[in-house]
Amino acid sequence: ATAGQGQVIRHRRGRQQTGYEYASLVNGFNMPKPGPTESVDVAYGAGFHVGAFWQPKDTFSIGATYRSPIWAERYQNYRNVFSGPMSMPQQWAVGLSGKPMPKVTRAGDVKYIDWANTPAIGNAPGGTGANSIKGGFGWQGQFVFLAGAAYEVTDKFTVRAGYNYGKSPIDENHVCANFLFPAITGVPHAIASAGGRPNPS
Repeated sequence: ATAGQGQVIRHRRGRQQTGYEYASLVNGFNMPKPGPTESVDVAYGAGFHVGAFWQPKDTFSIGATYRSPIWAERYQNYRNVFSGPMSMPQQWAVGLSGKPMPKVTRAGDVKYIDWANTPAIGNAPGGTGANSIKGGFGWQGQFVFLAGAAYEVTDKFTVRAGYNYGKSPIDENHVCANFLFPAITGVPHAIASAGGRPNPS
């Protein structure tokens, strides 16, 4: 078995655009001094990541990982747009991988993303004046399921396919609150790829 740990450092840049479609963001949380448009704001964040891997047999392995919240500073220029620091949620995942046949590898993962307990994202929207500082986008916690397989056609050529499914963390009651939020989540998708290994030089 093996284990590892690492630090996560985040540098995020934000810019509020002008125009009719962004008018509702000019002072979304009723701050006394709305931030300027078309200027760049910077916020830093930090967290940590731990994981473990165990391979009891040549044909079977299991892994697990945990990433802490990425605790972030709050934007200063755009305090009026977001109700608090735009931290990222904690998440954990476990996965299994096996080789039912010598040339076939199958794998499956399950991940949980804790949006609900990330205040600026998970808090319910609404409120005015002093209470609006608690407002957010109303996201819920999200499970994500992943499955994939690989087949070694030859020693130098492999094909792969996978599927990813996660129910959207935005429920029907919070669609309007997320209308202009730049995020795409909960969209199932399938992928396929192929790769080869060139002859050693």
